[in-house]
Formats: sequence, C-alpha cells, structure tokens
Amino acid sequence: MKYEWKIASKGAVVKTFTEANPSFTFSKPGIYNATLIVTDPKGEKAEATLELLAGNEPPVLTFDITKGNKTFFFPGQTFNYNVTVSDKEDGSLAKKTISPEAVAVTVDYLKEGFDKVEIAQGHRSADENTSFVKGQQLIEGSDCKACHNVEKKSIGPSYKSVAEKYKDKPEETERLAKKIINGGSGVWGEVAMAAHPTIKIEEAMEMVKYILNIANEKKVETLPSTGSYTTALPEGDMGIGVYILRAAYTDKGSNSIPGITSEKIITLRSSNLVVASADELNGIQVFKLKNPPLEIAIPQKNNAYAAFENIDLTNITEVEFTVNASKERNNAGGKIEIRSGSLTGPKLGETEQIVPLEGTTNNMAPRKVSAKITPVIGVQKVYLVFKNESIKDDQPLFSAVSALFKNEGLKQ
Repeated sequence: MKYEWKIASKGAVVKTFTEANPSFTFSKPGIYNATLIVTDPKGEKAEATLELLAGNEPPVLTFDITKGNKTFFFPGQTFNYNVTVSDKEDGSLAKKTISPEAVAVTVDYLKEGFDKVEIAQGHRSADENTSFVKGQQLIEGSDCKACHNVEKKSIGPSYKSVAEKYKDKPEETERLAKKIINGGSGVWGEVAMAAHPTIKIEEAMEMVKYILNIANEKKVETLPSTGSYTTALPEGDMGIGVYILRAAYTDKGSNSIPGITSEKIITLRSSNLVVASADELNGIQVFKLKNPPLEIAIPQKNNAYAAFENIDLTNITEVEFTVNASKERNNAGGKIEIRSGSLTGPKLGETEQIVPLEGTTNNMAPRKVSAKITPVIGVQKVYLVFKNESIKDDQPLFSAVSALFKNEGLKQ
C-alpha cells in the first residue's frame, strides 16, 4: 500500500508525507485541508479529505452537581450545580471576561419513549440565544441607549420595532450595520441617527444580529451558570425517565477561525432500578414478561449478584426491593446484601430473610423488603448479593424485580 498525504491551505500544498500515520505541527493559524490518497498494489486508489482548523483553542468547560445526588433524581427535591468556563482567547467566567449570559445551561426531562430530537432542538435554540450576547454587550457599552429602548419608542425606534421590520430580511444585516457606522435618517422619521465611525463593521454586524434576534418568539431561556434546580415530573408520569443537564459555550473564534463549542452533559436517572438491567449479572437468570413488559432477575445460587456501575450513594439511607418467593416455584428464599466496590467489599446493609410463601408468582402480590444502609459519600460500584448458604445446587432463591434507592434529600 502506498500513502500520500497533502496538507494544503487556500489551495497551496504546505507539506506532503508518504508514511501511513504522519504528524504535523501548524506554525500559522488558518483553515487547512488534509488529503490522503491510498494506492493498492494493483493501482486502485481511494481518497479522503479532512478539514483542520488551526489557531483557536477550544474552550474548557466543567459542569458539576455541587450538592445533591449525581446519579439519581428525586421528584420534588433540589440539586445545586456550577459551571466553569475558560478559554485561551476569550478569558474565563471567573474573571468575568466571559459573560454568564454567553453560557447555555438547560435541564430537560426525557420520559420513557420520548423523541430525543425535540431535546436536541431545544439545545440548539439555547446555543443560538447565547451567540447574540456579544452584540448585546457592544450595545450596552455604546451610546445607543440614549436614543433607543428595547420595548418602547424613544428618540429613535425601539429595538423590537426594528427587529419586526427586518426579521425576515437577513440580507439587510450588512446594510443596517453600515448605517450604525455612517448614520442616516428618513426610515423612522425626521430625527437623524448619529454616525459611529469608531465602531468596526464586525462589531456593528454583531449589534444588528442581537437586535434582529429580539423578534425571535422561539427564544429558549437558559439557566444561570451557578444555581439550583428542583425536579418535578409531568402530570401522570411514572418517574422512570431521565433528566438531561447540559452546559455549553461557543467561543468567539480567533485568527479568522470560527467559534468552537464545548459542552458537558449530565444525566440523572430514576432511583428505581430494574435488577435485571444491572451492568453485570452473575448466577442470575433473566425472565421476560410480555404483559406487563418486565424483566425479572432470578438468582440461581448463593452469592449470585447484580452490580451497578457509578451509583452515587450520597444521602442514600435505604434500598427497598420488590421481590417474590414462592414454594410452588421451589424457591429457597434468602437475603440481599448491599456491598460497595466488589463482591466482597464493605457490606453497607442487608434485608431480612425472604421466606417463600404458598402460591405461585402468578397469583402472588409482590413483596417489599428494605435494607437500611450505612451512609456512604460519593460514586460507587454497588453489588446486590443474593445469599442463601444452605441452597441446593441450581435452586432459585426468589424473583427480584427492582431496587429503589431512597435518600434524605439535599443537605445544606
């Protein structure tokens, strides 16, 4: 196989390589194309091109839940969060060189079966709103407010009136920007608009974009970069969906390179976990019901286990299990231990003995058994260990449906 790499800028090749996996350091900012041509021994070729942007460092964004559970949401309870942003060219939120209004923070509830496209569209709308912050800041730093108001007519027209007049005419953006610089009169009455020759055309364009966006009725409000949020389920919802927390920032671009977006997404899921959906199962048979659609975990031996990754046990005080144990099904019964880190890790708690009852699981109401657990702070791998040391070989202990993690709420 023969390899030919071409690194080009504005159509001019700046470097070529013939090895399969070369490296290249950009000495000048700009938009480059890396083209690879591969030729096989019989002369057949394949080609692919990748666009590379050099000269604008991507923003560094962190998004954390500072108080509250980092795995589960609890309806009606509050969590606190904080977003930090730093950018080599733009500065940082902490130093106030990046405006908090330029950071998009959204929280959405994704119920079971919900179309994720709608959530994504909301994210894009939130990002678009933050992109107009630069124009807003330029206006607030100028003398524009002496003659213009957002909602009401002053000496000149309101920004809302201007937005309504030109909202469907994007081709007018540059003309309006030049009018800010050069001044003019006649469109909104006899009062002349003063010239602003010190404003650059790029800045005037940003100001016009902000003004025209005021007419956008689909504007999505974003949350503050630091704050709190109280979860609330839609009416009739069963609470088995997920909350999607997202923070994003698009920098202003640099060296003629367009802005780059950095984002972080946190998901908070229901605290009622289906045991059969664990990340790791050992010694457990999974039985699927069609009506209602449900997966049931049936431990088949002593020390069978279901393990869940990345479970935040902060403020979790109890785990309530939904189980069934039937003599007719030859269930042996047993206990459920909750352990942290590994199968033999610290035991945080255990249930009482689950004793098989007369009847079959088909006509037997599910039982609730609880285990109080030792307080633990932080994210753990949690093992649910099913115990019965006197079990016969391959004898099922009982049926385990769900594990509900209960908490004490947000401690201030």
